[in-house]
Amino acid sequence: MKLSHLRTNHVKEPLGLNMSRPVFTWTAYDTPDKKQAAAQITVSLEGKTVFDSGRGEDISSLGYEVPIELLPRKRYGWTVTVWGDGGDCASASSYFETAKQDEPWQAKWIAAASSGEI
Repeated sequence: MKLSHLRTNHVKEPLGLNMSRPVFTWTAYDTPDKKQAAAQITVSLEGKTVFDSGRGEDISSLGYEVPIELLPRKRYGWTVTVWGDGGDCASASSYFETAKQDEPWQAKWIAAASSGEI
């Protein structure tokens, strides 16, 4: 079994995506199994696991929403492991980056130096 087309909110490896909750999708292929029997999704931030679904039969490859609060301007990694109904198994990983989310914008005006003359 192989996994491909890993997507977060329907985008491959999104950068600066403003989202409240990530939804993961994937495609399994090259397997004699007829259907997915179970899956597991883990999400990590800076090398630490922040979410682990555990192996679940209710996790759909068509869309699985992860109930975590995302921090702004961070790169999250995620891994999906899939088990087929005939015992075949595969894992694949991807990532996504969050946007500023609800952080306020901070900036200074850009202007040419003034000599005081018009």
